[in-house]
Amino acid sequence: MSGRQRGGVLATGELRQSSRNLRS
Repeated sequence: MSGRQRGGVLATGELRQSSRNLRS
């Protein structure tokens, strides 16, 4: 569910920081 919304953040680069917390 969140993965889809984070796709849009990937362009801003925020997804990288959020992805670390989500993957952890």
